[in-house]
Amino acid sequence: MFKLKPCDLNYIKTATCYFENQIDIASPPETIFQVISLTHEYPWIPYFKSSSWLPPGIPAVGGKRKIKTAYLTVIDEIMVFEPPKRLCYWVCESSLRLHSQLASDYLLTPLSSGQTRLTWRIYCTPYPFLKLLYPLINFLLGRDFKKGCENIKAICEKKQD
Repeated sequence: MFKLKPCDLNYIKTATCYFENQIDIASPPETIFQVISLTHEYPWIPYFKSSSWLPPGIPAVGGKRKIKTAYLTVIDEIMVFEPPKRLCYWVCESSLRLHSQLASDYLLTPLSSGQTRLTWRIYCTPYPFLKLLYPLINFLLGRDFKKGCENIKAICEKKQD
């Protein structure tokens, strides 16, 4: 596993490379927050294999989890835990050396229609030696993050039925 540089909220404000996906979901923010934060119960991540909380095993600021997908394993740490409004992680370690820093920020905004808007932003600092491959990496990551949003929506709306 490769260690990444720590991220804080200032990094999110200044990162120059990021992806953003927005999707409106016919579910309350509480349901969406639960699905996003409990990946071991709601496997919405593309190519998901497993997820587990690392000791002490609590979802709160400073809590860490290990996520395995078909092509990647990461350990991330919670930076912001504000149910049911915001959840923000930074990646501490990764099995692939794609970024020197990476953070994931989920914002939930209730809409007047009764739906909730999920805004998911991924902030990253790519390694310079991957510069030539970055258009392909951006395409693949962007595709997977969009699919993740669609999976979250499908799980949440199914829970509402």
